[in-house]
Amino acid sequence: MRRLVLPLLLVTASMNCVLAQVTPPQPGVPKDFVLPSRKQVSLPNGLNATIVDYGLVPKATVSLVVKTGTVHEKENENGLGSLLAKLMEEGSQELPAKDLFRRVASIGGSMNASISANQLTISGTVLSEFVPAYIQILSQLASKPLLPEGELQRVKNDLKRQIAIQSNVPQVQASKKFNSIIYQDHPYGRAFPSSAQVDTYSIEDVRRFYESNVGAARATLYVVGRVDQEMVADAVKNSFSSWRAGPGVDYPVPSPVKA
Repeated sequence: MRRLVLPLLLVTASMNCVLAQVTPPQPGVPKDFVLPSRKQVSLPNGLNATIVDYGLVPKATVSLVVKTGTVHEKENENGLGSLLAKLMEEGSQELPAKDLFRRVASIGGSMNASISANQLTISGTVLSEFVPAYIQILSQLASKPLLPEGELQRVKNDLKRQIAIQSNVPQVQASKKFNSIIYQDHPYGRAFPSSAQVDTYSIEDVRRFYESNVGAARATLYVVGRVDQEMVADAVKNSFSSWRAGPGVDYPVPSPVKA
């Protein structure tokens, strides 16, 4: 009998331990979610900035969004906005590409430009202490892009390669066909430019598209991270105040076909 009692006691004790381990702890008290404070800056040339002090890591994301995109391409400018975005990565008149990226890397940052149907974006991340310096570099790139003619052919080849790849993706083909039916002659409804059309563009075409569509009046700067809001606000004013206003926000309104 003693031989049976001892194993039973051990089994019972083990089960009690297992039950004790799987019993979940009592939930804690929910914490209120508080939105971080933000600082707004508006410049006389029309540029607006939103600065948010958020997070624990000493880094910040800085994005300049210009309210222009492929929607502002005329019929004979299809693809021109994409060329502009890539050429803007080639530096400013003060900092050509090699110097630009060397300078950005030296302050722990990154920077790239892209364009969509409705906006041109230049953005990246940087260590918090260097946000003012990053904003100055960004302002030079936005207000005085170099747009070097020597890089145009390479950028054209890259664009034609991307178009060739995208044109063979079924989802992209379906999306383009759908948009052409819904939006018809509106820029939203256009197909990709042909290689022959891309080849016709000159650097003067790219620069004219920039002058016609990019300026402070269409721009908003967003800075989010562990930052000193007052210091960043001063950097925005010092760096962007001299940028020309340029055209106001003016999106061509589509008239979609209704079923």
